[in-house]
Amino acid sequence: MRAVFANRKPTIKEICSMCAGRLNILGVSEDETVSGMCTDSREAEPDTLFVAIKGERVDGHDYILSAAKRGCCLALAERVPDMCGADKYAII
Repeated sequence: MRAVFANRKPTIKEICSMCAGRLNILGVSEDETVSGMCTDSREAEPDTLFVAIKGERVDGHDYILSAAKRGCCLALAERVPDMCGADKYAII
């Protein structure tokens, strides 16, 4: 699933606050805006939020790095994966 934030693009800091999450940053400013969100790393685009959902057969956490390589700047996740290869990324 992919959605675009049409009216107002929230900042990474605002999203973190909405989720009451702890922000782990790798070379990204928390003032950057996010243009949309997706739950499928194949739909990831620059400046989007990737939501890592753990399902019965697939764990979205396994695809966080793939989403980062496609341009996502932020991931909403339960755990922080090994982010080797991602030079600009934030995880909530």
